[in-house]
Amino acid sequence: MVVAGLLFISGCKSTRVLTPVAPDRAVEQVLTSMQAAQASFNFFSARFTGSVNYGGSQTDIGGTIRVRRDSAIFVSVAPFFGIEVARILITPDHVKILNRLEGTYFEGDMEKINGILNADLDFFMLQSMLVGNDLAHFSTRNFRLSDDKDVLMLHNPDRVRLDTRLPNTPRFEQNMWLDKHSFRITQTTLLEKGSNRNIQAKYPGFTTVQGQSFPSEIFLLFSDLSSTAQLTARYNRITIDQPQDITFTVPSRYTPMDF
Repeated sequence: MVVAGLLFISGCKSTRVLTPVAPDRAVEQVLTSMQAAQASFNFFSARFTGSVNYGGSQTDIGGTIRVRRDSAIFVSVAPFFGIEVARILITPDHVKILNRLEGTYFEGDMEKINGILNADLDFFMLQSMLVGNDLAHFSTRNFRLSDDKDVLMLHNPDRVRLDTRLPNTPRFEQNMWLDKHSFRITQTTLLEKGSNRNIQAKYPGFTTVQGQSFPSEIFLLFSDLSSTAQLTARYNRITIDQPQDITFTVPSRYTPMDF
């Protein structure tokens, strides 16, 4: 399913044994370096190609992604000779989907998408994952640091959103692997506490855009005991801070989408 898979990308856990680093000061320094190395932009745009695996079925995809920071994520799916077959707009409050192949549309919120994927995503989590940043609006307390010659690993046994106004705010056990030289996140895992839902992300390659490091390839995986949704995507033609069109209109002839 293209719509579901667009939001996800597969990853795998490292089995390397790391050496604990005790001093809290070291944790603070690594967190500060990680935050300084993160992608910073007002507008992000890229072409992408990749594949979706959802419900045991794999589909090749391609198109364009545009992000207006903290405001909108726009995806145009156009895998066949540049002809758009679907369009998605995600904001902090709404989700809109246009299926041009079937002449249908959806308007709602992340609850419906999360129900399909059995996940607990919000807009800011998705925005962070798409550019390889740490989760926005989450507490940075309780991290522990482990060290190895190639990577640093940050572990948090109980990470929670800072905005407690959100209903049923989940808590996560999180691991983040950082490149020891660039302090960019190369891999992260999130296990939702009290459930078997797991999110994994991996960033095997980076490219430099206007002096900043951005992922050139991403993998996301959302899974529980009974289902998985994953996406592999390769970015090219990345641009930042060039305002992009994020237009979304539903033709009058389109009918509501039946999930």
